[in-house]
Amino acid sequence: MARPWLALALALALVGCNPTAARPAPDAAPVPAASASAAPVAAPFPASTLPLFRRFPALADKLAVLPIGVFPTPVERAERLGDRVGIPRLYLKRDDLSDPTCGGSKTRKLAFLLGDAVRKGSKKVITFGGVGSNHALATALFGKRAGLDVMLMLAPELPSDHVRDHLLIERGLGAELVFMPSVTEARARADRRVRASAPTDRPYVIPPGGSSPLGNLGYVNAAFELKEQIDQGLMPEPDVLYLAMGTMGSAVGLAIGLRAAGMKTRLVPVRASSTDAASEGKMVELFDATIGLLRSMDPSFPALTLKREDTGIRHGYVGQGYARPTRKGLDAMRVFREATGIELETTYTAKAFAAVTDDAGALRDQVVLFWSTQNRLGTDLPRANEQELPAGFQPFLRQEPGRP
Repeated sequence: MARPWLALALALALVGCNPTAARPAPDAAPVPAASASAAPVAAPFPASTLPLFRRFPALADKLAVLPIGVFPTPVERAERLGDRVGIPRLYLKRDDLSDPTCGGSKTRKLAFLLGDAVRKGSKKVITFGGVGSNHALATALFGKRAGLDVMLMLAPELPSDHVRDHLLIERGLGAELVFMPSVTEARARADRRVRASAPTDRPYVIPPGGSSPLGNLGYVNAAFELKEQIDQGLMPEPDVLYLAMGTMGSAVGLAIGLRAAGMKTRLVPVRASSTDAASEGKMVELFDATIGLLRSMDPSFPALTLKREDTGIRHGYVGQGYARPTRKGLDAMRVFREATGIELETTYTAKAFAAVTDDAGALRDQVVLFWSTQNRLGTDLPRANEQELPAGFQPFLRQEPGRP
């Protein structure tokens, strides 16, 4: 008998996106993102076909995966960019193309998290982030498409056009926006709300960035997806992989998945958030918790461990703080755009690619993969009027400040 959550997921997928949609050629300017009205809701990939589940099939019966996104995302050789920065064998993993309406890294995590929410019969999800959080916007979009009410509890960050657009889109999608002084206070309030709720009306809480043992499985699966692409001859196994890191979930998932898939790739997560959110100790804790979840569902999954000194975290690129542009990041963003036609963003991926350019001299003879995780929005997402935003968000509607 079909599981109820899977029936709903596949029903959503029937109005979903075409996995064979055109992809931009390597180093070419990307095709315009599909509009919200034209973009399909979800690509129909049954859970049993996920690369992770092909390797560990026992997991498929234990996990609910909502079929959102278009996978696998392409790997592309970036020859012009590589020539520009001095890395001849530079490749891109295009997670910015993970969904035609809302691409980026969050699609993978939310497939597992929202699938779990639907399976448990939740009617509402709550999540957290800064006012410009890509995760918050993705949750608003995919949560709505899964038939869930969405509450976003958002804390201050530097005002910008990016922040303004995200807030107006989230409200346009029908999300409830709650302004909070900090993410810590937001989580405490959500915890109180959960405790006060009747079991039948309990909201499903998603942590910031979707980074949790369950959400991280999206990037464990991504590593197995990459391994299949390597086996298909789409690229050689990377010697080193660079990734922007905020709440650590993507980095933890890849750290597990690369090793479980038998790859020797060295992972370099470039920290773009505060050390309160991302550090060697916290990464080890999240790694251990994710391994614990996997092995509780399938004891054949390898009992991997991670030492603090092996996390590979690269510090020194966050600048004056989270979401604050840096000169190195802006320069890296310009070089990337001029060579590929692809736009990075200042909070995460520009800072991560700045680390790549700084390391270029030592990477000349290596195969380097840059995991491109920037949020890429469709052109026809609904936007609310500014007057519809709660008062606490009004100060974040002003224009982006000047560059540093």
